[in-house]
Parts: sequence; structure tokens; C-alpha cells
Amino acid sequence: PFGGNLTVIFYILRFSIFTEKGTFERVFLYIVEKAIEYDMVGGKEMFQDSTHIKAKASLSKVAKAVITITEEDNLALLYDVNKERAKRNMKDLKPRLKQIEKDVLISLTDKDCGILSRRNKPRMLAYLDHRIVDGKCNIILSTEISPGNVHDSQRSLSGFLYIEKYFNLVPEVVGVDSAYDSAKLMNGLHNIGVLSVVVPQKRGRNTPNEYTPESFTYNPELDIYVCPQGQELIYFATTRDGFNKYMSNPDKCSACPFKDKCTKNKKNFRVINRSIYQEIKEHNYAVSASDYGREISRKRSCTVELTFGDSKEKHGFRYARYIGIDKMQSQSFLTATVQNMKTIVNYLFKNKKVLVNEIN
Repeated sequence: PFGGNLTVIFYILRFSIFTEKGTFERVFLYIVEKAIEYDMVGGKEMFQDSTHIKAKASLSKVAKAVITITEEDNLALLYDVNKERAKRNMKDLKPRLKQIEKDVLISLTDKDCGILSRRNKPRMLAYLDHRIVDGKCNIILSTEISPGNVHDSQRSLSGFLYIEKYFNLVPEVVGVDSAYDSAKLMNGLHNIGVLSVVVPQKRGRNTPNEYTPESFTYNPELDIYVCPQGQELIYFATTRDGFNKYMSNPDKCSACPFKDKCTKNKKNFRVINRSIYQEIKEHNYAVSASDYGREISRKRSCTVELTFGDSKEKHGFRYARYIGIDKMQSQSFLTATVQNMKTIVNYLFKNKKVLVNEIN
């Protein structure tokens, strides 16, 4: 079905007296379970990405508002931070809860959407669909809607936990783009047994430093960094956001003829941040750079990216048809369900199997 037929199906189901909250999700789960029965889900390789959906709202109808955000420490991260600090005889950090007031723009038409502001994308009010696709037959296993101002990496782990909960599947490897290049995310996936094949972020030189962090060499035995001129940067702190900090000697830096290439700090020192999960990140980078990793990255364009193209070209997924995140989640579940049904029918037809009254 195309976009118009999808709308008819949506309204028939949504306003039926038999429709309850969660109906679209249950239909989605049922179809995925059928795909698993037909051996269409490998479960070993999965691919994750997001796409934007233009909200049914305009930037000309927004209002300024002040909201209060409660920031609470990630207890799992804080536990790992305190383990790292204990190795160096530093006292534990206590959980912290703070409230921050933030100026935001809220749509007067759809308060659930967010302002999408990304490079090479027009600024708009939008939603994001965070999707995970199995690599065997392109079956969509998870679809989650968020406001357009949510970063991709914030909704990554929840998708895999969803798949594990409902289908008892945990992939061996996931192929993602540079938006998921986060040491904290890689550690979270590592903890459930998932290897990230990621396209590393290209970090532009937006600072006056000419010596980038990659110019410094880490010595794991001594737990120090060595600068390009052979001077040591010594560990001095582990912060609650998950980084070990290494600082150079100001006396040696002030006398260095290459100081201007390294730092503009008025106190004449350079600080390098190293994630407490850096070893996991570097292992994922090494796999990503291998022939196997490059093959996984190549498959992204013909798996998850292909399903997004199909959603937008054939199922009206470029634009939000409804207002509110709950209705948009229903649209996402229904779109993914229809795509999975098409994939199942094509698979059975090509393999000369017969589908008899399996999908009611």
C-alpha cells in the first residue's frame, strides 16, 4: 500500500471500538515473530540509524518558554567512574541531582516535536524514527519515535533492549554511522555483548591547537601521555562524566618552542581527556577498520538506509500525518509492519513457499 491506503488503514484501526492503546505495537510484534518463524531473521548482524519526519507544524508558530530540566547522574557510569578513582586512591563521587532552567522554542501546534538542526539538513520541526534492522532479510525489529532534537546515540541502547525483551535476540555486531561514535554507548552495547562497527567522527579543528589529541601517545604501563616533543602529561583527575584527565607541566610548556602549535592556554599547559571506556572504543575502531568492519559498514546502505528510502518513497513517511508523539509512534509501527509484510511475502514467493491464512 501507498501513503493514502496507509492513512485509511490507520483510521480504520485507530477509531475502531476494538482498538486499544498498544494495538499497533502488538501487530508489529506479531509480524516480526512470523518473520522469525520463517527463518528470515539471522539475529547476528543488525544495523541502526535514524531518519527525520517533518512534523505537522511550522516554525512560524512557535513560542519561547523556560523549562526546568532535572539532571541526574547515570548511576552505572558513576559506578565505573568511582572504580577508576579507587584505583588511584581518590574518594568516591556521590550521586548528584541538579535542576537547570533552559530557554526553548515550543511549537504551538505540536508540543511533542522538536527543532531539527543538523548539518546539511533544513531547520524544521520534526520527529526522528530510530530504527534497527536485521541484516539477513531487512526485517525491521525496532522503531522508536523521538522529538527531532534528540541525539541518535541517546536512543540506541533502548532499541536493543527492546529487541532482547520481545524477541530474545542479541546481535553479535551492529553497523552504525558516525552519530553513534560514543565511548559510553559502545560500553553499554559491550555490556550486553554487542560489538559496534562505527564510522569514526571527523572532528574538525575548531580550536587554535595544531596538535590534536591524536598527536599525543598514550603509555598504558606508566598511565601517561607523551606529547610530540617528548614531554609527559600526568594523570590528575577522573571526572563524573567518565573521563581521565592528563595535564602537562606548565614550566616545560612555557619554554617549548612549539607551544603555539599546542596550546593557547594562558597558564601554559595542555589537558588531554581519555574516556574510561577508551580501550573498548579503540577495539571497536580496530574492528571497524578491518576488512570485516568495512563490509559491515558497506551493508548499511542496503539494509537500514534502504528501509528508510522505502518508507519515504512508498509509505508517506517524509511527513508526519498526525500530531503528538503517541500517534506518531503508531504511524511508525504501522509503516514498519507493512514493510515487513511486503518483505515476508516477497521472501516466501521467491522461495516458492505458500502463505495460507497465517496473517489475519
